[in-house]
Amino acid sequence: MLPRDVLTRGFLIENYINKRMSSDDLADKLGFGQTTILRHLKRYNLTRTNSEGQKNKFYKTHNVSILYEMCPFTAYFLGFLITDGSLGDYNNHKHIAFAVGEKSSSVLSYFASVLGGNVNRYDYSENKDSIHTIEYHYSLYNEELFDLINKKYNIFPRKTYNCSFPDYVPDDLMQYFFRGAIDGDGWITSDRNRMVLGYVSASKNYIDNFLDYLCNKFIIRKPKITNIRKIKNLYYSFCFSHKYAIKICSWIYKDLLEGNPQTFALPYKYERFLKYF
Repeated sequence: MLPRDVLTRGFLIENYINKRMSSDDLADKLGFGQTTILRHLKRYNLTRTNSEGQKNKFYKTHNVSILYEMCPFTAYFLGFLITDGSLGDYNNHKHIAFAVGEKSSSVLSYFASVLGGNVNRYDYSENKDSIHTIEYHYSLYNEELFDLINKKYNIFPRKTYNCSFPDYVPDDLMQYFFRGAIDGDGWITSDRNRMVLGYVSASKNYIDNFLDYLCNKFIIRKPKITNIRKIKNLYYSFCFSHKYAIKICSWIYKDLLEGNPQTFALPYKYERFLKYF
């Protein structure tokens, strides 16, 4: 059954307003994500007040402290967040969220093991609009974390078309940022037994700076950027072929190749690279 069939105005008034169930409790009871609960509360303009007449604030404790320091985990997390995450604010509930397919679910489990929280699995086999039949969601409802990402790292809600390349990541940690970015919206594949490394973004400025960094670092020619139009949205992608792809990935995965892993890497993408290394 779809969320819209369950989360009616009457149901939410009865349980959220009258019985004062939290959005967290409703999500656990129904098996939906908290983002889904909050979206429907906003749809019906439903809020409640505490004994002082103030709106309740949703807040959870997570291990935010690690993200104050620029380290391999932080660089990787930010790379993945910029490409495949989102920031939102539903009824003053600030949160960061990720939704991925089954092949990429291990990265969310890794984030949860470091930052806390739970990864939820959803079956959308009856929803023809879903990109993936099975999706994994990881949401962090944490005002401190939201403000940190927003103010310190300059990542904003609705960032898809105007995200910025991170000048706050030092050069010795850039390989982890790029690894997170490639694990998010990149691909490693084969074309006539030659390795291909590709990436896509909806932000032209971001992808230009992304490419400039790689081309300047490895002194290689800038590949052609291809425009991809999907319905009303325009995306930009590029590919590096065999020699340059191997060179860049050898840097991205350097710590793993040396047997001294500093942070996560999606296993299936790393294993594809190893076939050509």
